[in-house]
Amino acid sequence: MVRVRVLGELAIEELTRQLADVLRARAELWYLQWTLLESAFAPTAHGRFDEAWRLDEALRISEQLGDLLARGLIVNARGRLERSRGNYARALELGDEAVAVIGAAPSQIWLGWAASTSSLALADLGAWPEAPRAPRARCFHDGSDGRAHRARRSGRVGMGAATDG
Repeated sequence: MVRVRVLGELAIEELTRQLADVLRARAELWYLQWTLLESAFAPTAHGRFDEAWRLDEALRISEQLGDLLARGLIVNARGRLERSRGNYARALELGDEAVAVIGAAPSQIWLGWAASTSSLALADLGAWPEAPRAPRARCFHDGSDGRAHRARRSGRVGMGAATDG
């Protein structure tokens, strides 16, 4: 179970709710989309999937702003939520969508992170050896440098591949 140790989960949830209210009142949409994204993590970790409306609102805002990087990360978070829910088909669809959206953004710095949604869903399903290969086929085909994300992703999925025999 994920725990926020510094302030506690209830404090984080209350703070993000208050911050979202302030940002709505000030029409600070760019910051609001990120606040809504961040505010969805604790409820998802606790299986309160009905609170996914936060991600839906964040997605609407990112589409309104035309912020592809934010949109890709929000779609990715929704894919992780669906994976947590056990809806692997939808998690794979959203992971692929996140990769496509971030791939079209001015910066692909989060491309490896987005690809991990699909690869982790495949790993959960026991789809070895496809899981470690799928993200590599979709990421960094344009020569962009994603060393940190690639290393993290390769370590996670590679570790699972090593246990497959």
